[in-house]
Amino acid sequence: MKPDRDDEASRIIRNLAAGLFVVSEHARHRMNERGVEDPDLVEAGRTASSWTWQEDRETYRINGKDLDAEDLIVVCAWDGETVIVTVF
Repeated sequence: MKPDRDDEASRIIRNLAAGLFVVSEHARHRMNERGVEDPDLVEAGRTASSWTWQEDRETYRINGKDLDAEDLIVVCAWDGETVIVTVF
């Protein structure tokens, strides 16, 4: 059964905003490189303005803002929980 992308994206964004996520090793590395911390991810979920399903990667690209009100893109997957894949 194909998941409802709107429902799944909403669940991911709600989890981001609530701080309910797992950060992959790759994402943690990128966060360190880019000065992004977990509270920035929460803010991106809280301020999410749009999302895109990336079918080739089976991920969601969430567009939001970090705590400094700078654009932050959080790429997430759903694997029974919200998994942060990368950030930029």
